[in-house]
Amino acid sequence: MKNLNVFYFDNDLGDFDKFNPRFVMEQANVLQILTKISEKPAYFYDANLLSKELKIDLNNTNKTLQLLNNISLVKFKSKKICLNFPFFTNSDVKKLQKVILHILDLNFSSIINSLSQIEDVLKIEFPENSVQQSMYHILCGKVFDGGMFDYLEKNKIVVGSFPQKDNRDYLVVGYQNSHYCNRFNAKLFCSFNNARFEKSSLSSFGNASGERFDYFRYFKLREKNKIHGKFKQVHNDFLSLTEKDIMKNSFDIIKKLINKKQIKKNVFFENLKRMKYVSKKSYFIVPVFDVKKLPKITNQIISIIGQKIIEIFQQVKEQTLKLKISAINHNVKQDQIFNEIWHMFFGLLNNSLIAKKFAAKPKFLFNQGSYLKCIYLDY
Repeated sequence: MKNLNVFYFDNDLGDFDKFNPRFVMEQANVLQILTKISEKPAYFYDANLLSKELKIDLNNTNKTLQLLNNISLVKFKSKKICLNFPFFTNSDVKKLQKVILHILDLNFSSIINSLSQIEDVLKIEFPENSVQQSMYHILCGKVFDGGMFDYLEKNKIVVGSFPQKDNRDYLVVGYQNSHYCNRFNAKLFCSFNNARFEKSSLSSFGNASGERFDYFRYFKLREKNKIHGKFKQVHNDFLSLTEKDIMKNSFDIIKKLINKKQIKKNVFFENLKRMKYVSKKSYFIVPVFDVKKLPKITNQIISIIGQKIIEIFQQVKEQTLKLKISAINHNVKQDQIFNEIWHMFFGLLNNSLIAKKFAAKPKFLFNQGSYLKCIYLDY
């Protein structure tokens, strides 16, 4: 099969060196070796067989395996090798999707019963927004992709820290590079983009089936010196400015708009319009949420739905252990596996909530995917 697609949950990658997964993954033959090991049962390969099948010099194979051992992606038993991080093949994803959707279907009515209470909370706290908009950003985004994870971690259902060698903290996840896996991941509503200044952020939440035209993506492209397309207009305005300057001044404009103050034409105002946070007539196109309210609201929502989500996700865990997916067969730590399966779970749940019109439905934008923007503002 094609090389695995690799993703990172990086709390602390540290220096760009032999203990940093981004450094190691850029070295020659790394993905080839990981992919080859993933195609067979645990401890099928040793260095000699890998070297022979991949036609790589044995010394280079051993050096690569040592690098992979540095970042804990492989482990050894009697010189045989298996993978040591969550990875998913086509077959794994098909099985998991079937199990998760079946369990969600069995429990969907109980989830919906809880949502009526959540709707009441959102109506009271954010009366200026539609309930569907608030549900999308606060429940589907802030709760499921934030507060709920912390709640699950406190209940020892998932983990958020992954101590590695040389005092690093990260998790690497692999997926088969196939149309099926790529499409599955791209369609899930579980992707947050946040461009922050202090406690405020210009945010978008949606699926990952494209490159969003937002501040977060602009800053990422700018870091890599890969500005292109629509981002060139933005970059021409911001060329001499730091990210901090851009965000601070943008939020100053937003606060003036909130307070109905007149604003002179400037690059910060024009780009808020260009990125479609603000209309040409100077009103907000997107919801604005007061960040000071969020902890109380997200905690209230978790108190309503948290235990139910734990019960349902426990059912997913029990059924997953019976599936004998690849990562389980390689004896990968279960807490790492279920960290990723949580993202599959809440992504599929969000898809269902959007399809059933309990949460707002984003329009698909060509080459950008489906997403909605909002502003989290520290007034």
